[in-house]
Amino acid sequence: MSGLLASVLEGNWAKIVILVFVAEVVFLLIEASVPLPIRDIRIIASQNSQIGQTSTTLDLSGKIFFIFNNNFNIASLELIPIYGWYIFNTSIVATAQSIAVIGIVQGTTGATVVLSLLLQPHTWLELPAYAIALTQSFYLIASLFRRSFLYEMVRTIFVWMLVAAELILAATFEASEITGNSLIGVNATLVLAWIAFTILFIPALYFRSRFLGRYHAQNQSSQAPYPGPSTSFVHDQPHLYDTITVLPNPSQPQSSQSYCTNCGAHVDPSIAVYCDQCGRKLS
Repeated sequence: MSGLLASVLEGNWAKIVILVFVAEVVFLLIEASVPLPIRDIRIIASQNSQIGQTSTTLDLSGKIFFIFNNNFNIASLELIPIYGWYIFNTSIVATAQSIAVIGIVQGTTGATVVLSLLLQPHTWLELPAYAIALTQSFYLIASLFRRSFLYEMVRTIFVWMLVAAELILAATFEASEITGNSLIGVNATLVLAWIAFTILFIPALYFRSRFLGRYHAQNQSSQAPYPGPSTSFVHDQPHLYDTITVLPNPSQPQSSQSYCTNCGAHVDPSIAVYCDQCGRKLS
């Protein structure tokens, strides 16, 4: 389990998540700025109104479930290779068009609405969750060529649970922001939301740093290379140059075979051919 957690906290996997997240934001900004036909604007405005009316009839827990259920269904589908890529693109386009219509109703641009959403904490949980799901679908496809499908299936289950936890938290923030806006005003709500987000985020960063530090320290100590047979002279007969050779104990498995010799990441040679952290082929 520690190896799975480390694999999603750093290395190439984490870098791809960041790239997908950046691409999401850029795509939303561009797509939300594209002019829409009058007919589409009316349809989307009607849909937005229906969603808004449904949301106002729910209490805080109902809002959380309503938001989470919709987002989690989308993220779960995005984990499916190829089909998930289509769902990701479709959901981004639909979201951008909805944002564009909101901008028209508010008398501003869609890009401005996107930027305003980036000022809300739930956006920094929801969009990365989609990026995480899409990244894992890439790795599922790659595992077919790298002969590590079993490992990626296990990690997919782990990522699916991680995405669920992240979207529950995102839905809680979003529902609180919506409810708070109608009670104490937008600015006060955002301040309280960011305070709560920071209280959760700083310990998360601290946990990541401590966990990875301990994880790599354990890997480095357990993969210390075997120095080879050691030779020493027999002191009572030095003129014969007799030697005593210390051989490795065959009953003790060499743990270095379970770690990448290039970066020290945990790997399982029985199911993986390439290191997930640095991409180097396992010998």
